[in-house]
Order: sequence, then structure tokens, then C-alpha cells
Amino acid sequence: MSVFRRISSVIGYSIVAGCGGGDTTTSVPTTPTLTATVVAASSIQFQPSTISLAQGGTVTFQFEGVQHNVFFDSPGEGAPANIPDPTANKSVARKFDVPGSFTFHCHIHPAMSGTIVVH
Repeated sequence: MSVFRRISSVIGYSIVAGCGGGDTTTSVPTTPTLTATVVAASSIQFQPSTISLAQGGTVTFQFEGVQHNVFFDSPGEGAPANIPDPTANKSVARKFDVPGSFTFHCHIHPAMSGTIVVH
């Protein structure tokens, strides 16, 4: 196989591999932060969907123009209080004092979910 054909094959494979099926999974950063913001977007998704947070850190949920709420899946296990009221155009902060993984959802838009990993 000529060098040109090998290079063409590698380039073609890279282009195809880069055109995945639309997976928008967010990887967890390796260094936890003390503060983070999750945007409850008008596009009906939490951005970013995964946060790496240091123990004692604070996450601010920034609600855009469409009403959302935030419910933690395991509220009795160190998760902060839910944000149950439909909320738009304001921000609400929650502190995370207990290490663990905290999954949350919007009950208004059930496909919206995210995870906060506290170290």
C-alpha cells in the first residue's frame, strides 16, 4: 500500500470516527472545583451535565427563560435541598458538604438530568 493510500485511510477513518452519534456526554474534570455553575438552559438541558466539586463547594443553578426545577435522586444521603418551584430567569445556589455522586433531574422536563461528583 502506498504512503498516500495509508495517509488517506487514516484521515478518512479519523473523519468517520469524529462523526459520532450525537453523544453529548460531558466528562468529569479531574480537578474538583470549589464553585461551579450549572445552566438550566432554554434548550431543555443542564449545561454542563456533570460537575466535579470539592467537598464544601457550591453549585449555582442558573435558570434561563424557560421554567425548570431541580430534584436530587437521593435527598437523604447528603444532597442539598431540592429546588422544587418552577424557576426561570434567576439563580439559586446549593452547597455540597458530603462526598458522593448526586444525580439530579428537572421534573418539568424529565429528560433533563445531571450529576455532581463531590470529592
